Amino acid sequence: MTTEKKEDKLVFGAVQPDGSAPYVRVKDGTVERGKATAAKEGKSISPEAHLVGITKREDEWWDVAEYQEVKAAASDVKKPAKVSSNAYRQGWDGLWGTKANKDMN
Repeated sequence: MTTEKKEDKLVFGAVQPDGSAPYVRVKDGTVERGKATAAKEGKSISPEAHLVGITKREDEWWDVAEYQEVKAAASDVKKPAKVSSNAYRQGWDGLWGTKANKDMN
């Protein structure tokens, strides 16, 4: 049994003033276009984003290794985010005090 390597490559256009670059991507015979931006630690990525790694070829193309495709858009989430963990509450109480401490003032 032979495993055929899937083609996944892209080529970039000129870098824009905001640091992004337009691209054309060929993935398994399908052509798509978009705008590439560097992922930054601590910054959110859009729901349509693909987190990829790229490796330069000898020509103008780059090989693509897809790490993660963002699956759910924010509108698909059914429950609110859980932001009140025990660690969060302890940190809050450490900064602002508990109700009992506020009543003493």
